[in-house]
Amino acid sequence: MGKKGKCTYCRKFSDNLTVDHVFAGSWYPANTPQTVQRWTVRACFKCNNELSDVEEYLFLRLSRQLNPQNPLFQDLIVRAHRAVDPSAATDPKDRIARQKKLDQLNADVVQMTGVDPKKTFPSLNQPASSVGLRFSKAMSDRFQEKVVRGASLKLYNRVIDPPAGIRLYNVHASDVVGDAAFLDARLSSWEIGEGFEVAHGQAADDDQVLIFRITIWGVYRFYALVAPQGFEDQPDE
Repeated sequence: MGKKGKCTYCRKFSDNLTVDHVFAGSWYPANTPQTVQRWTVRACFKCNNELSDVEEYLFLRLSRQLNPQNPLFQDLIVRAHRAVDPSAATDPKDRIARQKKLDQLNADVVQMTGVDPKKTFPSLNQPASSVGLRFSKAMSDRFQEKVVRGASLKLYNRVIDPPAGIRLYNVHASDVVGDAAFLDARLSSWEIGEGFEVAHGQAADDDQVLIFRITIWGVYRFYALVAPQGFEDQPDE
């Protein structure tokens, strides 16, 4: 039996909390030392399952931005391709599941010719390519909020309960000027093994407002603010 208490993510009470990795265990490169602290938090069974699906969705897409020549990421790329390879299935049900994921990926391929880069999902790696992948903002937001909730707990021992709120920002690297550049200058970096960086700090005028900049594998970055009283235009939970 798991512990009783509130889920870190949905903040609902559960009498059987599970242990969840803030950054999915499968996202760590194979050469990550065992001594690296892999953040874990308590989560309800429902959130753990749902977020596993979100993480797999993102993993299959983000891994396609990794440089296959970089030894650090080669194992991740192999794992991502194997996850959608029907020939690697262990039984007919598994084959169908892998084929479905592959079909979804193929269906999400889009031609990028003539598309304004500012209308694409921000990436720190923009390879020269005429094709791209559709990316669910809902999936991305769910994942980003999960990481922020986990980072707030691990770094500041703060859970995020209403009326506190999270505001997410996806910014292209070329747009990190002005306010974003000022925030960067105030953040302290915390690396969690190879591939993960959590830069964090507190607002100059209110130390209850937390600032995060999360970078994954050097290709995926987002910013977040956590305010104890939420945000004026934030819908009620």
